[in-house]
Amino acid sequence: MNFNKFAKTMVAISGFCVLISGSAFGATVEVGNAITSWLGKGEIHEIGKDRVLFHGALDGVIFIHQRKGGINAPLQAAKMHCLVMMNLDKNTKERASEGFCMITPNEESGMVYTEFQCASSADECQGEWTHIGGTGKYAGISGTTKFRSRVDIGPKEKGTISGYAVWPSLTYNLP
Repeated sequence: MNFNKFAKTMVAISGFCVLISGSAFGATVEVGNAITSWLGKGEIHEIGKDRVLFHGALDGVIFIHQRKGGINAPLQAAKMHCLVMMNLDKNTKERASEGFCMITPNEESGMVYTEFQCASSADECQGEWTHIGGTGKYAGISGTTKFRSRVDIGPKEKGTISGYAVWPSLTYNLP
């Protein structure tokens, strides 16, 4: 084999390896700090004398604050709609929540679908937020980020709750 043919073969193999590794691992996007406040409407059920169950929908806006190279970038926002189930123990004040969210960034470049779960005190629940799919520029999104949230339950008759969630370092992966 002459040197030219060998060099071309090595370049082709190297290019193929880069192509495979780039598509297999994708890019991790470090979004920044994110916070949302939300209002929820649904049904609140007393489960015995010690437990409360909420199931319903939450709506809010996620605000993302990025830093790029030591300077603040413009604040970004996205609409959030979540289907949620929350179980609260009135005696221990422990809460377990889980649900699915549909997120629409304000630039309307696609949608992001997530699932979440958290368990700990009613004061501030800590858990994981997992990107499970998306459309448009978010097609193939994945990744899990830690978050924390708080909820306040309104009157049972009205079926309302309110609260917030915080992602100290929101990240996701794109293919």
